[in-house]
Amino acid sequence: MKRLLIIVLFGLLAGQVSQAETANTPADSPLVDLMLGELSVAREDWQGAAEYFDRVLQVEETPFLLERRIGLDAAQQNLQNALPYAKRLVSQDPTNIIAWNTLGVIYLENNEIDQAADAFLEVVKLIKHEGEDGYISVLRTLQLYDALSQVKVLINMSDKDPEAISPLLYAAGILIDLKDFNRAKPLLLQAYLIDDKSLMLNSLIAYMYWYSGELEMAVDSLKKAYERINTPEIAKEYIAILMNDFHYLEALEVGEKVLAEHETIPAQLYGTLAVLYYSLNDLPNAKLMLDKIADNQFYYVQTAFSLFDMAEKNRNYDGLFTLLRNDEAMPKEYYMRYEVARAAAALKVNNYLEFLTIYDALRVYAPEQVAFLYVMELGELESFNEYDRVEALLTLLGDNPLLDESLVTYLKAMVEYNRGNVAKMEAILKARVTDDPNDAINLNALGYSLLETGDQDRFDEAFKYILEANGVMPQQDFIEDSIGWAFYLKGDYEKAQRYLARAFSQNNYPEIIGHYILVLDKLGETERVARLLATFKAVYGDTPEYQTLVETLKMEE
Repeated sequence: MKRLLIIVLFGLLAGQVSQAETANTPADSPLVDLMLGELSVAREDWQGAAEYFDRVLQVEETPFLLERRIGLDAAQQNLQNALPYAKRLVSQDPTNIIAWNTLGVIYLENNEIDQAADAFLEVVKLIKHEGEDGYISVLRTLQLYDALSQVKVLINMSDKDPEAISPLLYAAGILIDLKDFNRAKPLLLQAYLIDDKSLMLNSLIAYMYWYSGELEMAVDSLKKAYERINTPEIAKEYIAILMNDFHYLEALEVGEKVLAEHETIPAQLYGTLAVLYYSLNDLPNAKLMLDKIADNQFYYVQTAFSLFDMAEKNRNYDGLFTLLRNDEAMPKEYYMRYEVARAAAALKVNNYLEFLTIYDALRVYAPEQVAFLYVMELGELESFNEYDRVEALLTLLGDNPLLDESLVTYLKAMVEYNRGNVAKMEAILKARVTDDPNDAINLNALGYSLLETGDQDRFDEAFKYILEANGVMPQQDFIEDSIGWAFYLKGDYEKAQRYLARAFSQNNYPEIIGHYILVLDKLGETERVARLLATFKAVYGDTPEYQTLVETLKMEE
């Protein structure tokens, strides 16, 4: 009957069924109801369509009609009402993965976590039967919901499937992202008892320590995992965390050991090693690693972006353009980053004409990215202390609605600060944070700049602004660096270390590393200070920042 109904329906809609052929169809027949239901759908009359489909379902119930009926509730954002139809659908076809997934979603919409977990477990079983990990599919669905709901469902699924490691790891990963380490730890311990060689497990353990500021424990946990497992995959994670902790030379030893011991290694590891060699100014080996992934555009581009980031961070573009290719076959985002890097390299050697020429060409090439390009141009000028040119560009742009007001205010304030006009800088920033008390960037800028003036009488005021910024935007590297630096200036080195370690764990920016080195020195961690200082010089060069840091350490002796 279903086939007949569909044929007749589409015939009517297409004008291919004559009046004579339908003249004897009763007005209250399922065929007419189905046709009117579909016409209601076309008019987006969801309630009317639902009523027609309900009448059809009273006569005949098929998976097609049930799916159509569930879709109507979804269109009205009333998926909770679709529960009876979803139950009947899985009852008719227990192997229907989409039906079970839909049932799980409906239960989740109703906050019935236990029932949602049962339905999603059916999805896992059916996909596992096809030889894949069903938990990945379930996670994609859960990502449409808030993090805590995801965790609740995954933990419930783990309770019902105690031999599965995936739900434990996915739940722990979400909790680590939320910085809820106390709830993540028991899940990781439970997962460890299931499979202590799991790559994801060992990575999560390390990064839980890392993001909680226990940097040495993070490195040590992956070191032990690498010694125990010794695969290229775990080596990649170990090398990455060594680089994050500025153990570049040790990372190099591990990388070269992996290259010697394994004929094939993951493409992502070749990319990591390319960044490592480039960071240590070993361009031939960096090129060799890049060539290994030349045919894998995804990892090549991913690696290139890391190289761009490294070059921008240390303002050193030497050798970058001999490493990376520049052709029209590359993605647009890659080409733009390449050209932005070329512009920065020109600015570094005071070739302002080439700098402007590149940006003018980019704005023609990508007019939809004009705001982004102006922000990048302003950011580069500011990073090279070209404050007269920052001011000139801001004047040229005027009140451009494409530019973020917070950024414009910050740059105007920094122009005045670097001219020694502290009072004018303060007035600009105070006006902004009065208008928008939630502007964390400028609250932090105001507080940090006042700290840097060295006016002890205003220390508490400066610290208050920084803490307000942290309240608006918690756990951000640049704000935690400011908090840590305030504690350092106050002489509370234990608290300073806690915040500066967290800032350092998120960003190896030279200024953050410098602050971190200084507090470690105060705490007597001479070996770690020596290693970080040596790596600082190896990666960023013998810069004025490095020399200032060395002189400060000498004065502290």
